[in-house]
Amino acid sequence: MSYHFKFIIGFMFLPWVLSAQYVPTDSPEDILKQRQEVFGLIEALEDPLEDSLWYQGRIYDYQLRSRNGTPYFENSTSLAGSLSYNGELFEDLLLGYNLETDELILWKISNSFNTIQVVLDKYYLERFSLNSQGNYYHFQSHTEIKPIHNRLKEGFYEVVYDDILKMYVKHKKILFFNDFDADPFSYQYEKQVYLVLNGEIHVVDNRRNYLRAFKEHKKSLRKYMRRAHINFEKSGTQSLIDLCAYSKSLLDHQEPGIESNY
Repeated sequence: MSYHFKFIIGFMFLPWVLSAQYVPTDSPEDILKQRQEVFGLIEALEDPLEDSLWYQGRIYDYQLRSRNGTPYFENSTSLAGSLSYNGELFEDLLLGYNLETDELILWKISNSFNTIQVVLDKYYLERFSLNSQGNYYHFQSHTEIKPIHNRLKEGFYEVVYDDILKMYVKHKKILFFNDFDADPFSYQYEKQVYLVLNGEIHVVDNRRNYLRAFKEHKKSLRKYMRRAHINFEKSGTQSLIDLCAYSKSLLDHQEPGIESNY
């Protein structure tokens, strides 16, 4: 079979393969029936407050399409976490964040190791936190990021820094198709950094874009970012937090020395 023919066949079937990952939204009656059927397979839940979460959203039925990576945040199907849902706080949960579909999945593992996963309704999910190897990551729905919520794309954003300057990161993974590989699908990670200062949103792809927001402190910040090896595509959350804290100190006219830090 020629390469061009294989590519055409693969391209024709790609939309069908991708669409197979999603489950249509069911009616409330169907959702209730599904939960009751699944709960019959695991031990009864004992926490009435937690129980209420299990009747939200839909059963998670995602089909992993590639051995090259995963669609999950930190490549973990489940992490310890907490969340705020419809004004109520829920803690000590097992959560998974699918970056391809931008969905938060609630896990339950019974004593007999049966599991149930529910995709929580984005409309009521206000914020959530995840713990990965002792590192805490905090996320908010775009509707909670006021007053700029109407200028952000729908979805969840990591809250990196929240003070007189604010920084948010949009994480996502994209499923790519490559006919040249034995495993034609692979998950590729992307992120977009947003800086909010004086009511203005700056899309930060590189150091130059970041410096544009700090006209009076470019020299100090340029030196800091060079020594701290800041790369907005690769730098982790803690490096970005440190950058924001240093930037705030400049805005407060309390510039610390940076010679001894790096």
